[in-house]
Amino acid sequence: MKKLGGLLIVGFMLMLVGCGQAGAEAAPAAEPQTEETVEAAPVQEAEAAVASKLIVEDATGRQVEFETLPVRTLSLYASFTDLWLEAGGSLVGTVDSSNLPEAAADIPRLGKGTPNVEDLLTYEPDLVLLSAGRSAHLELADILDQNEIQYLFIDYNNFDECLATFQDFCRLTEREDLFASKGTAMKDEIQILVAEQNEEEFTYLLLFATSKSVTTKDNNIASEIINECGGINIAEDGAVANEESKQFSMERIIELDPDYIFVQTMGTVEKAQARLEADVLSNPAWKGLTAVQNERYLYLPKELFLYKPNMKYPEAYQYFVDLIHE
Repeated sequence: MKKLGGLLIVGFMLMLVGCGQAGAEAAPAAEPQTEETVEAAPVQEAEAAVASKLIVEDATGRQVEFETLPVRTLSLYASFTDLWLEAGGSLVGTVDSSNLPEAAADIPRLGKGTPNVEDLLTYEPDLVLLSAGRSAHLELADILDQNEIQYLFIDYNNFDECLATFQDFCRLTEREDLFASKGTAMKDEIQILVAEQNEEEFTYLLLFATSKSVTTKDNNIASEIINECGGINIAEDGAVANEESKQFSMERIIELDPDYIFVQTMGTVEKAQARLEADVLSNPAWKGLTAVQNERYLYLPKELFLYKPNMKYPEAYQYFVDLIHE
């Protein structure tokens, strides 16, 4: 009986070994690598690399590719400095300006205006923010290209353009959360304010005064906001200006008699007011205008309408909503 038990155990173990071999033979063989499958992995990696590049279109239509995000950004325009900081970015330098935000207090300054190339290069930037509206900034492009420094030409003159720029900045700083919170909140607030003005229309004249001249305006930040709040600019399409001289006609202004007259000043306010007095206010017919008689002749605050409002856009819209509902 002991021998029979031993034989049974040996036989059972042999059966297990046989089953294991059969299972191994039944498993499908690994697919042999062909030239096609070997090349597939590098192609997929290349596609992933292209997809990971960040592409930003600047104000001149340039498609700027960023394989790595900037870490040493330089801003040569105060309003862009403000918006970049609002997007969670940091700066190695900026220009000196009276309208820089408090958050820029400790950022090194390059002086006023456009810095010389030598000073700019000492900051070793990997991204420079430039104004598309300044010829001196446009001229820096060749130097930056030669030094393999990336740059963006920025320009925005209404809220939608500002919001799009803010979104690009948030992408470059990897702070899309700030766009989702700040950007969305501003857009919602402005939509509500504009909706309140749908049935409130008024005519206005927008004057732009410096120490040297007084002109009418119909295509700037202030006029864009006023128009959305129900304003109709009597100076639109040169309606009150001479086609050749571009000088406005007091007779035409008196004829159209706007509900409001708004004034923007650049430079020293006192000198701009002196020019207004000499060129416009001294005209005897001026006091007969409806806007003047109704005390609707107003100077617009620079921080909201001369400089780019950026995150103060809702405040700028609110200014006119409150004014019209007084």
